[in-house]
Amino acid sequence: MRPNSGYILHLDMTTTAEKILEQIRALTPAERLHVVERIVHEMADEVTPQPVATASSIWSDESDADFETFQSSVQRLRASDVWRTSNGKDTP
Repeated sequence: MRPNSGYILHLDMTTTAEKILEQIRALTPAERLHVVERIVHEMADEVTPQPVATASSIWSDESDADFETFQSSVQRLRASDVWRTSNGKDTP
């Protein structure tokens, strides 16, 4: 087994975390709360929210008038389609 394999590293981290927890448990409740608050604040500074990407549309580079023209032509073609009934459902 390699000395730097993930299993050994995970075991070392778990052991270290357990040792830290033992030391924290030895503190008074007020001191423990202070440690937890510091950890939360430091982690909050490290974790920055990712900006939400705006969804791009396939029509985003077209004008509203062009899109409305396209929609009109689709509606006209659907209405004139011989394979569609008057209620818009396909016939068998």
